[in-house]
Amino acid sequence: MFNSDFETVAIAEKKYELLRFWLIGSWIAQLLNLDFHLVNLVLSEREKNIMRIFKKHIKENSESFLRVTCEDIYRLVLDSKLRSEEKNRMVKYFENKAIGYDRNAKLQKAFST
Repeated sequence: MFNSDFETVAIAEKKYELLRFWLIGSWIAQLLNLDFHLVNLVLSEREKNIMRIFKKHIKENSESFLRVTCEDIYRLVLDSKLRSEEKNRMVKYFENKAIGYDRNAKLQKAFST
């Protein structure tokens, strides 16, 4: 499942969580004879090089590991033609998503919408 050893991926490159999710997901998919895709969901300004960094360590088909941003999902939901309470909840969630407080105790939005 990997091209690199545990020390390289988890310790040197600090990708333990991705390694763990890749291992568990691949194992379950193999047991159930299913395709497996690991999606790394991040804010757009974070982990921009994760595809290049992590893909070199894993054995995969062409699109088994993907980086998707919260902003991508927000735009997808917002642009959908569906009119429903679930869509309204999702839009409200993204518009109000916060990442904590700044030094002045002011709540910070996770991203601009």
